Amino acid sequence: MQSLREAIDLLVRLRGRMHRAAGRVSLDLRGEVAELVIDNPGDRHAMTLGMMEDLGRSVLRLTEWRGSVVILRSSSREAFCSGAHLDQVREALLDKEKARHMAEAMTTVMDGLLALPQVSVAVVSGPAVGGGAELCTATDHRVFHAGGWVQFRQAALGVGAGWGGARRLLHHVPSRVALRWLTTAGRIDARLAGRVGFADVVTEEDPHKAARDLVAPLLALPAAGVRTVKAQLAYARLGSARERDVDAFVSTWGGPDHRKALGLPDPSPH
Repeated sequence: MQSLREAIDLLVRLRGRMHRAAGRVSLDLRGEVAELVIDNPGDRHAMTLGMMEDLGRSVLRLTEWRGSVVILRSSSREAFCSGAHLDQVREALLDKEKARHMAEAMTTVMDGLLALPQVSVAVVSGPAVGGGAELCTATDHRVFHAGGWVQFRQAALGVGAGWGGARRLLHHVPSRVALRWLTTAGRIDARLAGRVGFADVVTEEDPHKAARDLVAPLLALPAAGVRTVKAQLAYARLGSARERDVDAFVSTWGGPDHRKALGLPDPSPH
């Protein structure tokens, strides 16, 4: 099984000599609550390869942090994350071998986020689409602004979930709900997310404050106790199906339906 350090190295090699595109994922450890911030507002917080590296390094740092709570959010309320940056997908990742490396690395990073000894909360404002929806499955809790929504669009693109999101979704909603969300590729609004338990809180007010309120009782307890219990649950929750998950994704990546969805020609002879 790939380690976080190996996943980061793999993402670095994938980017190679490509110019680092705009966007960052930053980690602030100065307070009681760690703040993990996705920052690429010009592209609805789409994840470039450089941002994937940032996320991996941040998760690795959090494995050593002694606090008990992590909040994951975007830097603006317009969107949470719109998945992988499409220009970089077209330029660097459409090759199946590169897609496999990206999927393996990002699955490791997101599983690592969910496996952290801290309790994690995603703040979903605006859309969380594709890989952004998968990122929502990599935290323990979710707080939605009333205007937030998620959409697992992968099936509409002719592929499956590439970052382990299908498997992790089963930890958060019943299997029949996960099946419907993943196969219909439709929008799941905040109200529906709350009704099935995917959203712990839905608010018309500031969702970041609502996330802080949600974790406030944890901060009143010894951090070591919270971390130990969370680690015990994480061990039980994350199974060993990662390799088959990646295989299923790669089998459709770059196929005719996927290329059509990306506006690319079909290379097969006619």
